Amino acid sequence: AELTILRELEPDAGDPQFDVEVVLAGPKLSVKGSSHVSVLPSAVTDLTFSLGQDGTQRQSCVLVSPFAYSAAEGVRDDSQLHLQDCAWLSYNNPVTLPLQQKAQEAGLEASENWALNVTVLTSVQKPGFLWAFPRQETFLWLRTRAASPSIVGVQAPGTTASPAAMMQLQNEAHGEFATASEVEIEQHELPRLYFTLHSAPLAESDLPIPWLAAVPAVRAEVLTIRDSMQPTPKRSDAFTADSWRGGKERTCAWPNLCELPLNGTLPAELVQPPADLPRICAWTTWHGYLESSTVCARIDASTSLKTVQPTYTSAASDEMKSTVQVTEVGFDSTLGATVVTLSSSLTVLQPSSVQPSLVKPSSLEAQRRRLTSLSLPLYLDRSHPLQFRYAAIPADPVRLHLGADELLAEAEFSQWQSLALEDPTPMVPLPSARLPSEHALIAVDVRLLIGINRWSQQSRSFCVALVGQSPSTALEQRNRTAILTRPRDDSILLYRWLLEESEAPVAADGGSLWRLSPGFQTIDGAYHLEEGIERQLQEPAMSGQQCLPEDSDGFAFEDTLGPRLCTSDASSLQVPAPDSRQWMLWAAAYSSGLALSVPTKVVVEAQCQVPVNVAFAQIPACAEGAWLNSGSQCVPQCQVGYNSSVVALTCLHGELSPPTFMCSEVPCLAPGMDVNASGCAEGSIVSSQASCTPQCRQGFEPSTPVLQCNKGMLSPAYFACKEASCKAPD
Repeated sequence: AELTILRELEPDAGDPQFDVEVVLAGPKLSVKGSSHVSVLPSAVTDLTFSLGQDGTQRQSCVLVSPFAYSAAEGVRDDSQLHLQDCAWLSYNNPVTLPLQQKAQEAGLEASENWALNVTVLTSVQKPGFLWAFPRQETFLWLRTRAASPSIVGVQAPGTTASPAAMMQLQNEAHGEFATASEVEIEQHELPRLYFTLHSAPLAESDLPIPWLAAVPAVRAEVLTIRDSMQPTPKRSDAFTADSWRGGKERTCAWPNLCELPLNGTLPAELVQPPADLPRICAWTTWHGYLESSTVCARIDASTSLKTVQPTYTSAASDEMKSTVQVTEVGFDSTLGATVVTLSSSLTVLQPSSVQPSLVKPSSLEAQRRRLTSLSLPLYLDRSHPLQFRYAAIPADPVRLHLGADELLAEAEFSQWQSLALEDPTPMVPLPSARLPSEHALIAVDVRLLIGINRWSQQSRSFCVALVGQSPSTALEQRNRTAILTRPRDDSILLYRWLLEESEAPVAADGGSLWRLSPGFQTIDGAYHLEEGIERQLQEPAMSGQQCLPEDSDGFAFEDTLGPRLCTSDASSLQVPAPDSRQWMLWAAAYSSGLALSVPTKVVVEAQCQVPVNVAFAQIPACAEGAWLNSGSQCVPQCQVGYNSSVVALTCLHGELSPPTFMCSEVPCLAPGMDVNASGCAEGSIVSSQASCTPQCRQGFEPSTPVLQCNKGMLSPAYFACKEASCKAPD
């Protein structure tokens, strides 16, 4: 017997007899050109569908995801759902899907500001065939609201009337509109703004449903998905601006609705609510969205007028994070100015943190150029259209008491600049400093748009950037004395002798000696001496030990309270080195309202002590004294009758070369000879304590048989040669 196995065939793709239609129970709007995309009415809460192809095996799968408009009006599948995610269910009876529940499955919150994509996949199996490739039907439930408008009270320039209401759209929430091409703008209705006046705020429950926009419960076809969201009769019946302009705002009293003309997203008109209708409530509508949530504000004589004050620090990360960092450190109540410090990724512009070093004028000038080449960022509230301008001048702290207005009287302000939402953070260039002690004083004016080319009164704010610092102390060395000259009339000198360069003074906590004061109220009080340092300050007349710890306990004391420093307000000061060792004088200057100067230093090389206990040497052994400065020479001094073994000794960095010398008795020179003498038998030089044996020409004999040398002196001092006498013959 033979067994025959029938082979099931795969249905042809696109064969309509294998399509399973999803039949919706209720109205829907079909999208032209997208036969498998429909939009559900706003009022529905459930999606109920049945499947065609009765009498066959059918199955379905439901996938849900958030929906958002794309530039091409298509469906963007934010959750990246795939066919393999399907849980296929056999179809027997109509299926009902609670839309709120499906929204939660798609990860959407309970609020109604979202849109849901419900995709139903279907398949059918007929005898002799495999399951057909799934057919897709997409249903959109549009619940996304337009961004709410903003309402503020503004005062028109030159008027004393009660504040008027300025309403505008927040186009940061309409990013697609802000970046749309001209063709797309022509295809879509621009955002609109509607308002009503009331004596009390309106709640969402006070509004009829639907209110201003909804997907109608009809079966019809629309050109695009956005077109499915239609204006309600209430919106269509709204009063135009011609009906309420010119003091006729009462026309807009609740339940009437009025439209506010816009110039793009900016207001073209102000609204002046009557005294008995101080509450203004507004809504935004935009193509493809439900109307915005209700926004209400009280606009009357008690309303605080809208002003925008710049700030200079931002918690949010932006394009400035990697280049400039601004820290708000205080407020000057005299100027009414915010006080900030600046730093960059390359250069720290808080001069008080500069570590002590040998600073040359060229490096100081380079640092000042870096300081003034940076700019101060301005962070402005962009929820309303505005313009700003600024001026920046250098200002020494001694002039700040004159007041910002006087200092800025001759300052040149920039042109008014508009600030759009997409614009980068504006920057104010710091002024070029004429002196290193000058801070930057910045004034910023801001004004709000209150109509087409109409602006509110400008508000002005001030900022001081602490970029100045005290000039460095001038140091001069004369022998072993350092001469300090203070850089400014109001400068205070700080100095200390150090044995090692690594001992540069710091506070006990490792921080700066002269540091920012928390909560200061004037620039003059912006800096202060660290507490431990101030407690240890010594006046020059009291500093017998030159501000040095007296013993090891003194060093331990400094670990707690910081180093002892000398201080002086003298215009010039001479400071001798403490002793013969090598010393470095560390010096800095501070003034009220300025950071500590870049420290300067001068090194006094160690002295050399002249040799002692040198036999037959004078005391001191060098003509220059008992101590020699580095680089100088010692001319040895021996007692009378003695000579030094070297001509000179050189002192360098505390070491003598050679380290010592000897004094030896002075030899004697052979005496001057008469014509018949021939000197000493021992030579022309006779050592001390040696003898000179006189030598005469033949036929002559010396006047003395021997001369004795003692410390350069011959005894007798000379001899003569006389004719020798003849010996009598025997």
